[in-house]
Amino acid sequence: MKRSSNFSMRGFAPSTGMLSSSIPLVMMAMSSAAFAQSADNSATVAVPAGAVDPVSSNDIATDSDTVFANIVAVDDTETGIDGLTGASAVLNVFTDDTVNGAAAGTGNVILTLAPGETVPPELTFDPMTGEVGVDADVPAGTYSFDYQICEIGNPTNCKIATATVEVVRTDADLVTVKALASGDATPAEGDTVTFEITVTNNGAAQATNVSLSDSL
Repeated sequence: MKRSSNFSMRGFAPSTGMLSSSIPLVMMAMSSAAFAQSADNSATVAVPAGAVDPVSSNDIATDSDTVFANIVAVDDTETGIDGLTGASAVLNVFTDDTVNGAAAGTGNVILTLAPGETVPPELTFDPMTGEVGVDADVPAGTYSFDYQICEIGNPTNCKIATATVEVVRTDADLVTVKALASGDATPAEGDTVTFEITVTNNGAAQATNVSLSDSL
């Protein structure tokens, strides 16, 4: 973005060849673009009529600045995902994230994991789409990771947020334990040996129509 301003210095009588002023000239340039860019601002001093400027090469001054986009990264949370079946695309980390007020996406930001971060093995994460999924047969629990979005035009302009998924289990989870119940762990031939079999349901749902068979 370039802006140019022309200034005419009025009220200065011709001198011996030098044009001077004690008044500072201050100019500002603001960018309205959605991405980082170089904002160039030029100021030109015009010599008044009758004055002599022996060095015209310094009549124009230019200032160049980098304008950063305003990035907002918002934490994302999804709850109640069934860990038995799992699910794809339970949330998208781009949701509610913005760049200068516009929706963030692969067209204006670079999506990666935050530095030093890893995705829990129970989850899937696609940095090309922002989608987060849950694998099948995942234990109940809360799983999260930090992600980072950086401005395409200026990769050092980044924000970090957290994606969180709460997994529940609604299935029955039966665990069988068989243990020696008689007193002698090394019985002799002809002794009676007693075992105790315990079945525990660690799941959230009631187990029905369960049968148990045992073979020595």
